[in-house]
Amino acid sequence: ADQGDCGHTPQVPFTMETLMVILPYAATMSIIGLVETALTKEIVDKAVKNTGDLDCANTAQGLSNILGGIFSTMGSCAMIVPSNLNTMSGGKGRLSGLSCAATMLSAVLFLSKYIGQVPMVALVAVLWSVCLETFGLRAWKNIHKMPLGDAVTMATVTLVTLYKDLASGVFVGVIISALTFTWTMQTRLSCTRKVYSDGTVKYTLDGPLFFGSSHKFSTFFDASKDATSKGARAVVVDMANVRLLDGSAVAAIENLRRKYSEVDKDLQLRNMSLEASAMMEDADLLVVGGGH
Repeated sequence: ADQGDCGHTPQVPFTMETLMVILPYAATMSIIGLVETALTKEIVDKAVKNTGDLDCANTAQGLSNILGGIFSTMGSCAMIVPSNLNTMSGGKGRLSGLSCAATMLSAVLFLSKYIGQVPMVALVAVLWSVCLETFGLRAWKNIHKMPLGDAVTMATVTLVTLYKDLASGVFVGVIISALTFTWTMQTRLSCTRKVYSDGTVKYTLDGPLFFGSSHKFSTFFDASKDATSKGARAVVVDMANVRLLDGSAVAAIENLRRKYSEVDKDLQLRNMSLEASAMMEDADLLVVGGGH
Protein backbone atom coordinates (compact mmCIF):
# COMPACT_ATOMS: atom_id res chain seq x y z
CA ALA A 1 0.00 0.00 0.00
CA ASP A 2 1.21 3.53 -0.70
CA GLN A 3 1.41 6.28 1.87
CA GLY A 4 -1.96 7.65 0.84
CA ASP A 5 -3.57 4.47 2.15
CA CYS A 6 -2.07 4.74 5.65
CA GLY A 7 -3.71 6.04 8.81
CA HIS A 8 -7.24 4.65 8.58
CA THR A 9 -9.23 1.48 9.08
CA PRO A 10 -9.36 -1.03 6.20
CA GLN A 11 -11.57 0.16 3.35
CA VAL A 12 -13.68 -2.98 3.05
CA PRO A 13 -17.38 -3.63 3.67
CA PHE A 14 -18.03 -4.48 7.33
CA THR A 15 -20.24 -7.48 6.59
CA MET A 16 -20.43 -11.12 7.67
CA GLU A 17 -19.24 -12.16 4.22
CA THR A 18 -16.06 -10.11 4.61
CA LEU A 19 -15.50 -11.58 8.06
CA MET A 20 -15.82 -15.13 6.73
CA VAL A 21 -13.17 -14.37 4.10
CA ILE A 22 -10.75 -12.86 6.61
CA LEU A 23 -11.36 -15.12 9.60
CA PRO A 24 -9.48 -18.29 8.48
CA TYR A 25 -6.33 -16.30 7.69
CA ALA A 26 -6.65 -14.19 10.85
CA ALA A 27 -7.10 -17.27 13.06
CA THR A 28 -4.12 -19.02 11.46
CA MET A 29 -1.86 -15.99 11.85
CA SER A 30 -3.02 -15.47 15.45
CA ILE A 31 -2.21 -19.06 16.40
CA ILE A 32 1.20 -18.89 14.74
CA GLY A 33 1.94 -15.55 16.40
CA LEU A 34 0.94 -16.73 19.88
CA VAL A 35 2.88 -19.99 19.55
CA GLU A 36 6.03 -18.32 18.23
CA THR A 37 5.84 -15.69 20.97
CA ALA A 38 5.53 -18.43 23.61
CA LEU A 39 8.48 -20.34 22.12
CA THR A 40 10.57 -17.17 21.93
CA LYS A 41 9.77 -16.33 25.53
CA GLU A 42 10.82 -19.82 26.66
CA ILE A 43 14.16 -19.57 24.85
CA VAL A 44 14.85 -16.07 26.16
CA ASP A 45 13.82 -17.00 29.72
CA LYS A 46 16.29 -19.89 29.71
CA ALA A 47 19.07 -17.64 28.40
CA VAL A 48 18.54 -14.76 30.85
CA LYS A 49 17.48 -17.02 33.76
CA ASN A 50 14.34 -15.00 34.33
CA THR A 51 10.59 -15.36 33.75
CA GLY A 52 8.75 -12.86 31.60
CA ASP A 53 5.03 -12.09 31.47
CA LEU A 54 3.56 -13.95 28.48
CA ASP A 55 0.10 -12.37 28.90
CA CYS A 56 1.66 -8.91 28.80
CA ALA A 57 3.67 -9.80 25.69
CA ASN A 58 0.63 -11.21 23.89
CA THR A 59 -1.49 -8.17 24.78
CA ALA A 60 1.18 -5.79 23.51
CA GLN A 61 1.52 -7.91 20.38
CA GLY A 62 -2.20 -7.76 19.70
CA LEU A 63 -2.43 -4.01 20.23
CA SER A 64 0.60 -3.34 18.05
CA ASN A 65 -0.84 -5.48 15.25
CA ILE A 66 -4.13 -3.57 15.41
CA LEU A 67 -2.24 -0.28 15.23
CA GLY A 68 0.00 -1.64 12.48
CA GLY A 69 -3.01 -2.66 10.44
CA ILE A 70 -4.22 0.94 10.41
CA PHE A 71 -0.92 1.90 8.77
CA SER A 72 -1.02 -1.01 6.28
CA THR A 73 1.85 -2.96 7.80
CA MET A 74 2.26 -6.72 8.09
CA GLY A 75 1.25 -8.51 11.24
CA SER A 76 4.14 -9.64 13.41
CA CYS A 77 5.05 -11.40 16.64
CA ALA A 78 8.09 -12.14 18.76
CA MET A 79 10.78 -13.32 16.31
CA ILE A 80 12.45 -16.50 17.45
CA VAL A 81 15.44 -16.33 15.07
CA PRO A 82 16.79 -12.83 15.90
CA SER A 83 15.93 -13.33 19.58
CA ASN A 84 17.89 -16.58 19.65
CA LEU A 85 20.79 -15.00 17.76
CA ASN A 86 20.74 -12.11 20.22
CA THR A 87 20.90 -14.34 23.30
CA MET A 88 23.50 -16.64 21.69
CA SER A 89 25.66 -13.54 21.12
CA GLY A 90 25.47 -12.59 24.78
CA GLY A 91 22.61 -10.10 24.77
CA LYS A 92 20.55 -10.70 27.91
CA GLY A 93 19.17 -7.30 28.93
CA ARG A 94 16.42 -5.01 27.70
CA LEU A 95 18.98 -2.80 25.98
CA SER A 96 20.12 -5.72 23.84
CA GLY A 97 16.57 -6.29 22.54
CA LEU A 98 16.14 -2.60 21.82
CA SER A 99 19.51 -2.44 20.06
CA CYS A 100 18.66 -5.51 17.98
CA ALA A 101 15.33 -4.03 16.90
CA ALA A 102 16.88 -0.64 16.11
CA THR A 103 19.64 -2.27 14.08
CA MET A 104 17.14 -4.33 12.07
CA LEU A 105 15.02 -1.24 11.39
CA SER A 106 18.08 0.74 10.30
CA ALA A 107 19.21 -2.10 8.05
CA VAL A 108 15.83 -2.22 6.32
CA LEU A 109 15.57 1.55 5.91
CA PHE A 110 19.14 2.55 5.08
CA LEU A 111 21.28 -0.51 4.34
CA SER A 112 19.06 -2.63 2.11
CA LYS A 113 21.33 -2.28 -0.92
CA TYR A 114 24.32 -3.52 1.09
CA ILE A 115 22.38 -6.40 2.66
CA GLY A 116 21.41 -7.50 -0.84
CA GLN A 117 25.08 -8.14 -1.55
CA VAL A 118 25.40 -10.73 1.23
CA PRO A 119 25.62 -14.19 -0.38
CA MET A 120 22.42 -16.19 0.05
CA VAL A 121 24.41 -19.21 1.19
CA ALA A 122 25.67 -17.21 4.18
CA LEU A 123 22.14 -16.34 5.23
CA VAL A 124 21.07 -19.97 4.81
CA ALA A 125 23.97 -21.12 6.98
CA VAL A 126 23.03 -18.67 9.73
CA LEU A 127 19.39 -19.73 9.65
CA TRP A 128 20.34 -23.44 9.74
CA SER A 129 22.61 -22.91 12.76
CA VAL A 130 19.81 -21.08 14.59
CA CYS A 131 17.30 -23.77 13.55
CA LEU A 132 19.48 -26.56 14.92
CA GLU A 133 20.02 -24.63 18.14
CA THR A 134 16.30 -23.94 18.55
CA PHE A 135 14.95 -27.31 17.43
CA GLY A 136 16.21 -29.20 20.45
CA LEU A 137 17.92 -32.29 19.11
CA ARG A 138 18.43 -33.56 22.66
CA ALA A 139 14.71 -34.28 22.86
CA TRP A 140 14.92 -36.46 19.76
CA LYS A 141 17.91 -38.33 21.13
CA ASN A 142 15.88 -39.20 24.24
CA ILE A 143 12.58 -39.84 22.47
CA HIS A 144 12.77 -43.56 23.30
CA LYS A 145 12.78 -42.63 27.01
CA MET A 146 9.67 -40.49 26.78
CA PRO A 147 6.13 -41.64 27.55
CA LEU A 148 4.53 -42.99 24.38
CA GLY A 149 1.96 -40.17 24.23
CA ASP A 150 4.63 -37.45 24.42
CA ALA A 151 6.76 -39.15 21.78
CA VAL A 152 3.82 -39.51 19.38
CA THR A 153 2.77 -35.90 19.95
CA MET A 154 6.25 -34.53 19.32
CA ALA A 155 6.80 -36.59 16.17
CA THR A 156 3.35 -35.78 14.76
CA VAL A 157 3.58 -32.04 15.44
CA THR A 158 7.03 -31.91 13.84
CA LEU A 159 5.88 -33.71 10.69
CA VAL A 160 2.66 -31.69 10.32
CA THR A 161 4.58 -28.44 10.84
CA LEU A 162 7.19 -29.37 8.22
CA TYR A 163 4.70 -30.52 5.58
CA LYS A 164 1.80 -28.17 6.36
CA ASP A 165 2.28 -25.18 8.69
CA LEU A 166 2.77 -24.33 12.35
CA ALA A 167 -0.90 -23.58 13.02
CA SER A 168 -1.94 -27.02 11.76
CA GLY A 169 0.84 -28.63 13.79
CA VAL A 170 -0.33 -26.90 16.95
CA PHE A 171 -3.96 -27.87 16.29
CA VAL A 172 -3.07 -31.54 15.78
CA GLY A 173 -0.75 -31.47 18.80
CA VAL A 174 -3.48 -30.07 21.06
CA ILE A 175 -5.89 -32.81 19.99
CA ILE A 176 -3.35 -35.60 20.56
CA SER A 177 -2.28 -34.11 23.89
CA ALA A 178 -5.91 -33.82 25.03
CA LEU A 179 -6.61 -37.46 24.14
CA THR A 180 -3.40 -38.60 25.82
CA PHE A 181 -4.19 -36.58 28.95
CA THR A 182 -7.71 -38.01 29.09
CA TRP A 183 -6.41 -41.57 28.80
CA THR A 184 -3.71 -41.01 31.43
CA MET A 185 -6.10 -39.39 33.90
CA GLN A 186 -8.76 -42.09 33.58
CA THR A 187 -6.22 -44.79 34.42
CA ARG A 188 -5.49 -43.07 37.74
CA LEU A 189 -8.97 -43.67 39.16
CA SER A 190 -8.94 -46.66 41.51
CA CYS A 191 -11.30 -48.24 44.04
CA THR A 192 -11.24 -50.68 46.97
CA ARG A 193 -14.30 -52.46 48.40
CA LYS A 194 -14.82 -53.55 52.00
CA VAL A 195 -17.78 -55.14 53.77
CA TYR A 196 -18.17 -54.49 57.53
CA SER A 197 -19.69 -56.83 60.11
CA ASP A 198 -22.91 -54.80 60.27
CA GLY A 199 -23.45 -55.34 56.56
CA THR A 200 -22.31 -51.89 55.45
CA VAL A 201 -20.46 -51.92 52.14
CA LYS A 202 -17.77 -49.27 51.77
CA TYR A 203 -16.04 -48.19 48.58
CA THR A 204 -12.91 -46.04 48.82
CA LEU A 205 -12.13 -44.12 45.66
CA ASP A 206 -8.88 -42.46 44.69
CA GLY A 207 -8.27 -40.30 41.63
CA PRO A 208 -10.05 -37.87 39.29
CA LEU A 209 -13.64 -38.41 38.22
CA PHE A 210 -14.59 -36.77 34.91
CA PHE A 211 -16.02 -37.67 31.51
CA GLY A 212 -13.00 -39.82 30.65
CA SER A 213 -13.18 -41.95 33.81
CA SER A 214 -16.97 -42.04 34.36
CA HIS A 215 -17.32 -45.41 32.61
CA LYS A 216 -14.51 -46.91 34.67
CA PHE A 217 -16.18 -45.47 37.78
CA SER A 218 -19.41 -47.32 37.00
CA THR A 219 -17.59 -50.65 36.66
CA PHE A 220 -16.35 -50.46 40.27
CA PHE A 221 -19.87 -50.96 41.67
CA ASP A 222 -22.15 -53.99 41.56
CA ALA A 223 -25.54 -53.02 42.93
CA SER A 224 -26.99 -56.54 42.61
CA LYS A 225 -24.08 -58.01 44.60
CA ASP A 226 -24.29 -55.32 47.31
CA ALA A 227 -28.04 -55.90 47.57
CA THR A 228 -27.36 -59.37 48.99
CA SER A 229 -25.36 -57.87 51.88
CA LYS A 230 -27.34 -58.50 55.09
CA GLY A 231 -27.80 -55.83 57.72
CA ALA A 232 -27.32 -52.13 57.02
CA ARG A 233 -29.08 -50.64 54.03
CA ALA A 234 -26.29 -48.14 53.37
CA VAL A 235 -23.60 -48.30 50.72
CA VAL A 236 -20.86 -45.84 51.66
CA VAL A 237 -18.55 -44.20 49.11
CA ASP A 238 -15.49 -42.49 50.62
CA MET A 239 -14.73 -39.50 48.37
CA ALA A 240 -11.85 -38.03 50.39
CA ASN A 241 -9.31 -38.61 47.61
CA VAL A 242 -11.58 -37.93 44.66
CA ARG A 243 -11.81 -34.77 42.58
CA LEU A 244 -14.94 -34.08 40.54
CA LEU A 245 -13.78 -32.30 37.41
CA ASP A 246 -16.91 -31.83 35.32
CA GLY A 247 -20.64 -32.43 34.99
CA SER A 248 -20.09 -35.97 33.77
CA ALA A 249 -18.81 -36.86 37.25
CA VAL A 250 -22.03 -35.64 38.84
CA ALA A 251 -24.08 -37.52 36.23
CA ALA A 252 -22.12 -40.73 36.92
CA ILE A 253 -22.84 -40.46 40.66
CA GLU A 254 -26.51 -39.74 39.99
CA ASN A 255 -26.77 -42.82 37.77
CA LEU A 256 -25.11 -44.87 40.51
CA ARG A 257 -27.61 -43.60 43.07
CA ARG A 258 -30.50 -44.72 40.84
CA LYS A 259 -29.03 -48.24 40.52
CA TYR A 260 -28.79 -48.62 44.30
CA SER A 261 -32.24 -47.13 44.77
CA GLU A 262 -33.64 -49.87 42.56
CA VAL A 263 -32.24 -52.54 44.94
CA ASP A 264 -33.40 -50.68 48.07
CA LYS A 265 -29.95 -49.47 49.12
CA ASP A 266 -28.99 -45.95 50.21
CA LEU A 267 -25.89 -44.47 48.56
CA GLN A 268 -23.99 -42.21 50.98
CA LEU A 269 -21.10 -40.02 49.84
CA ARG A 270 -18.68 -39.20 52.63
CA ASN A 271 -15.67 -36.94 53.16
CA MET A 272 -16.29 -34.90 50.03
CA SER A 273 -14.35 -31.69 49.54
CA LEU A 274 -16.17 -28.36 49.62
CA GLU A 275 -15.63 -27.96 45.90
CA ALA A 276 -17.11 -31.38 45.16
CA SER A 277 -20.02 -30.76 47.54
CA ALA A 278 -20.80 -27.52 45.71
CA MET A 279 -20.97 -29.41 42.41
CA MET A 280 -23.44 -31.85 43.97
CA GLU A 281 -25.92 -29.21 45.16
CA ASP A 282 -28.18 -29.68 42.17
CA ALA A 283 -28.15 -33.47 42.48
CA ASP A 284 -30.43 -35.29 44.91
CA LEU A 285 -27.65 -37.19 46.69
CA LEU A 286 -26.99 -37.81 50.37
CA VAL A 287 -23.66 -36.38 51.50
CA VAL A 288 -22.58 -37.13 55.08
CA GLY A 289 -19.35 -36.70 56.95
CA GLY A 290 -18.80 -39.51 59.43
CA GLY A 291 -19.12 -43.28 59.60
CA HIS A 292 -16.76 -46.10 58.68
